[in-house]
Parts: sequence; structure tokens; C-alpha cells
Amino acid sequence: MMNELKAIIDKMKMNWSVAAGAIHFGKVCPFLLKCTFAAPAEEYINSFPASAGELIRCWEIAERADLFMDEAYGQWGMTILSPEDTRDLTREQQQVGDEISVNDTVFGHFYGDADLLLMDASGAVYICLPLDARCDWPKAAESLCEFLIKLDHAQGAKYWEM
Repeated sequence: MMNELKAIIDKMKMNWSVAAGAIHFGKVCPFLLKCTFAAPAEEYINSFPASAGELIRCWEIAERADLFMDEAYGQWGMTILSPEDTRDLTREQQQVGDEISVNDTVFGHFYGDADLLLMDASGAVYICLPLDARCDWPKAAESLCEFLIKLDHAQGAKYWEM
């Protein structure tokens, strides 16, 4: 799985390291999008639940990432947070309400809205919609790797909204 995760991150680095045009659902995206990846994480990655194993492997490749970010206006794209920021955001979200369980990891957020990226106890990725009940959150993928593959294929479009 590490090789597949590294392969999709390498592909995103190669194709999106310079801001480029994208096609979202058959229409030209009105702004240029870019992916940036930090250096590998050096600490904080050993204290996450086993279900976050794929996320830990991602951090071993890049401590954080901005995916398909609109550089001009900052109103599109998402961030995969660093381990430390993930820990802080997960705790914060668990304290705010009862929708985030102790087995969840909130590891990212979106630019331009309040949606969050969440990994559940099985490693599946959900789009946490803070104003909606958990049962209404879209399941974006069975794994982080699958999520990144689908996101890359959709050129950063919110494919789970189709």
C-alpha cells in the first residue's frame, strides 16, 4: 500500500506542482489549481490509532499537503494537515459535538467552506459536513489512497457531490 500511496503522490507532484487548468464535471475550472507537498514528517506520527496507518504512511512521504488549491483566491482546494495539527483539530472537533468519535481522525479541511476530511476506525475517508448529521456525511473513499486517486482523476473536483 505504501508504494501505491507514494505513486499517487508522485503523480500529483509531477502533474500539479505548477498551477494548471482543470476540468470539473466537463467544464473548465475558472481558476488554476496546484498541489504542494511538504517534506516528510519527523515526529508526532507514532501516537495515532492503528486505523490511521495509511495517514501515517502519507506523513512519512509529506508532513502536510495542499491539494488542488486555487492560488489566486484561496477559495478552492484542501489541506491534509500535519500530524500535530491533525491531533489538535481532532480533539477540538471531538469536544465541539458528539458526531466525531474517539476512533475518528480529522486530518484535513477545505478552503472556501467548513467541510473537513475524516478517517474513521476502518480507514475510510468521509467528508465531515459540520452542519449535518454524521449519517449524511458522504463517504469519499474506502481508504486514503483511493481518495487521492479519485481526487487526482477528478482534477480536484468534489467528485463525491455528483
